[in-house]
Amino acid sequence: MACTSGFSPTQGDNRPLIIRAGVCLLGRSVDQYPGNRIGCTVWREVSRDPTITRHPFRSHPNDALTPYRHTMKPLTIALLAAGLAAVTIGSIEARDSQDAAQAIRDNEAQWNRDFAAKDVDKLLAHYADDAVLMSPGTPTATGRDAIRAELKEMISDSALSLSFQASRVEVSKSGDMAYSQGTYEMTMTNPQTKKPVNDKGTYVTVYRKAADGSWKAVSDIASSGTMPAIQ
Repeated sequence: MACTSGFSPTQGDNRPLIIRAGVCLLGRSVDQYPGNRIGCTVWREVSRDPTITRHPFRSHPNDALTPYRHTMKPLTIALLAAGLAAVTIGSIEARDSQDAAQAIRDNEAQWNRDFAAKDVDKLLAHYADDAVLMSPGTPTATGRDAIRAELKEMISDSALSLSFQASRVEVSKSGDMAYSQGTYEMTMTNPQTKKPVNDKGTYVTVYRKAADGSWKAVSDIASSGTMPAIQ
């Protein structure tokens, strides 16, 4: 398709002026650049006019597409770099999340050992200052002082045996909050019958990451599946 804008090729140059994507191309046939043609008032490529400064990125004065070929390489590299960075960041976040989840599992394993040892100070160290403890058959304990009192009463029971294990640990994307969900088994003395009773149930513990990197329980909730509430 010849240019009909009123422009003509440089004097002495009889090559057709072809339009594609808003660019006037000299010496290009319609067959070479098929597709839609639009007006040729956007860009005129003149190969033999000494008054026209060559494009700094153009390797040949007649090649109007060369600038696009040159700019595509850095653009492609930039896109690949951005994609690689996204994958790398995603991998780091996934690894950090896995490490945090393992730290919580390790913490709960130690928590089980502290119950076996009946060490109130070590048990209390698993809770944040503003934590809430909700155990089956007992009032809600809020704050470290109330939690200490309840834990002290629990471990004073000679029949006490408690073990728990998480079946699921999830860490927030921000990396500073998490929760564990699992099951527990407990044996304790019924204060009414004075006989040991066995209990099985589920629990959910919400954690907050402390300034020293440790995980502290802020909400510790257990739900009995077998034992009725003790009045």
